[in-house]
Amino acid sequence: MQPIRPGRTGARHHTSRSSLGAAKALIALAALPVAGCAGNGDVPPVDEEPAPTVSQRGPIDEETAILRAKAAVVDRTGARAGDVEVKSVKWQEWPDSSLGCAKPGQSYLTVITPGRQVLLAWAGQSFDVRVADSGRVVVCSAPGVRSLRGTPMAFSKNTLGSAQQVARADLASNLGIPEEDVSFVKVRRRSFPDNTLGCPGTVDTVIDAPVSAYVFTLSARGTVYTYHSDLERTFACPPFVDE
Repeated sequence: MQPIRPGRTGARHHTSRSSLGAAKALIALAALPVAGCAGNGDVPPVDEEPAPTVSQRGPIDEETAILRAKAAVVDRTGARAGDVEVKSVKWQEWPDSSLGCAKPGQSYLTVITPGRQVLLAWAGQSFDVRVADSGRVVVCSAPGVRSLRGTPMAFSKNTLGSAQQVARADLASNLGIPEEDVSFVKVRRRSFPDNTLGCPGTVDTVIDAPVSAYVFTLSARGTVYTYHSDLERTFACPPFVDE
């Protein structure tokens, strides 16, 4: 038998019939339903979990507002909570996140912010404390602190030891005394509701998010001072102010 040459007509017809048969078979298979799969025109939607919604807290109750307001005064003055007297409590809505205590040069979120205004008294001094429904606390007005010259803020190097060193050096500088005359009384860790670390006026933009930080209690020549630190910023709270 002679081999079929590539140029012969019979070979071309044979190849054409085979290709046509294979194409028809593929079309027929594509038309058949396949268990567990859907055609390109009938793709089921992806079953995704809905994005979690931000919970909207209801009005903060009066008792909680009082407790948080007292805690702010205690932290500022060192008073005992039982000695802080409640003068009045009322629910309010403020036009922005400053809670009605806006400070020049600072930015606030323009959003209706509900909460309670708590007026307190201690040792003959009055305190106006605002507590937002989110739990954020702002001491809107308080007795003026003893005027001392010096910078209100210092920066640390991301370690607790460095932050303590910065606090001691800054206090000594403000008082004009040797660092050896400044001693640490207590160091405690606590969580603050925003980046002010419980000291309004320390940031340009208030961010309502919990921040873990440290509170340093220092003593110098018979007087106690408080510094707050998130290990990036270390500052007196309340701050020293220029005369």
